Order: sequence, then C-alpha cells, then structure tokens
Amino acid sequence: MLEHLNKDEIDKLGNAIIFFSNKFPNLSKTSILKLIYLTEEYCVIKYGIPMFNLDYKVWQMGPVNVSLYFELTNDEGLKLLKDYIKIEINSTGYRFIKAIKEFSSDEFSSNDISVLEYIATEYKGWNANELIERCHENDTEWYRIAKENGLLEMFENESLATSDFKIELNKLVENDPLKSATFESYIEFKEFSKNMKQ
Repeated sequence: MLEHLNKDEIDKLGNAIIFFSNKFPNLSKTSILKLIYLTEEYCVIKYGIPMFNLDYKVWQMGPVNVSLYFELTNDEGLKLLKDYIKIEINSTGYRFIKAIKEFSSDEFSSNDISVLEYIATEYKGWNANELIERCHENDTEWYRIAKENGLLEMFENESLATSDFKIELNKLVENDPLKSATFESYIEFKEFSKNMKQ
C-alpha cells in the first residue's frame, strides 16, 4: 500500500510522476502505471536496488501496483499524491495525469535521475497499449509468472483481469550475485527501518 511509504518516499513517487507527465503529453493512468513499473524494473537490473520499493501484481494489462492503481482511480480524488498531480477525465472516461507543481529532484540520487531519463527516452512516443505489450514480452517476469500459473489464456480471453500473483523483482538479478546481495540488503534495511518506526 502507498500508505506504508514515508513522506520522502511519497515525495519521490510523486515527483517521478511529475517528471513523466512533463515528458509524455497526455499521460494516461495506464501509461504511468507501466512507466513506474518499467522504472523499477530497470533500476533493479541496472543497480540491484528498486527505486520505489513498491509491490507489483500480475494483472491482465501487465504489472500493476494495486495501491497506486486505486489512488489514480479513486473517484473521491487523490489522497497521497494530491500535492503533486491532478487527474483529468476526458469525455470518453479516460484518466490523464497532470502535474500541479514543478519537478523536484531532492529525493533522487544521480543514478535515479539517469534511470528516469533513460525510461523517458526509451519509451518516448509510446502509447499505453505499446507499454502494455512491452510488459507482456516473453522475457519479462510478468510473462513468466502468468505462464507458470496458467493465467495467459484467461487474460487473453478476458475471463480474468487481475490476480494476486506478485512479481518478485529479485528474480531480475538472481544470476548476478553482487546485485542480488545488494537487493537483499536493501530490502532488509527497508524492513528494519519500517520496524524501528512502529
């Protein structure tokens, strides 16, 4: 849940969404959900550390952080991201993300910024459907989990839209001992920090 994020982590996520809304005109809800995941995935592959430390479920339209999905879909308005973005709904009911303040890099390392820039450049001009297709490619964790658990056919025939299967980001670096150890150390540190605050 986004509620488990501290103020700095919310600030980082909010500003990442602002960053992408500045780079992608008419940024849809679906597109930002995919861009946030692709950012996380690339950051783990490149550095062994997730940028946002969010959980992602295997849904029909690709990897989704369920809490962010509901934050962006809430008809009562944004709660945790209301100081960063607003949602505009067009005449066909599609939701688009608009920044309400300037991007701030305060919570980002230079590596984080390079990852954001890479994702913005790599997927420039891609629409939501293209981003979904990218997340569905055969070499992705989404595809592996969906295939191993018999979800592909149900997703394809639209008899299933969501699942509780979680994408394990550590699998992205399991063949790299250094990055795998870095990932595990990071997760342990985050858990320790969270427990200290309780």
